[in-house]
Amino acid sequence: MLKMTNSPCYFHNNERTTMIWPTMFILRGLPGSGKSHLAQIISSAWKADISIVSADQYFTYAGQYIYNRRKLTQAHYHCLEKCKIFLSRKTRRTIVVDNTHSQRWEYVSYLQLAQLHEVAIYILEIPCADKAQARFYHSRNVHNVPLKTIYNMRRRWEPDPYAVMIKDNNDLYHILATQNPE
Repeated sequence: MLKMTNSPCYFHNNERTTMIWPTMFILRGLPGSGKSHLAQIISSAWKADISIVSADQYFTYAGQYIYNRRKLTQAHYHCLEKCKIFLSRKTRRTIVVDNTHSQRWEYVSYLQLAQLHEVAIYILEIPCADKAQARFYHSRNVHNVPLKTIYNMRRRWEPDPYAVMIKDNNDLYHILATQNPE
């Protein structure tokens, strides 16, 4: 099913009974593509102890999102540190990293962390086929990311041959049904 065996940073076994715990899902997609919705679907369907982490959480105060570009590096550092804390607890926790990750270097630290802790990794990508789809994503992004910024992110998008493309909910439900260890 999921082919992620050609990289030392990926741990994968298609056998349901021998799945490695914990598990980390790294989500990739432009603003408005549905990453946070995807994280919620995983959380609902995956019967395990789930933590969703994102840089956006750093900018959320009392339920209100207040973005500060100057603190973006701190936000990503905070997100990675939360993952380290969860993994250091040695629980059966599943972690969903809900960030844009437009280039692979942006999530290589998570891959290294997963390798260190022998964590199964699933990279799930919501693709953006063209500018029309980018405009659609812009129309529904909740953080008011400007269309020009979304176009720039799309232009610099770096493909990951290990990512599983999620084009609709059926793709995700199929993965969850075949990989859910419960």
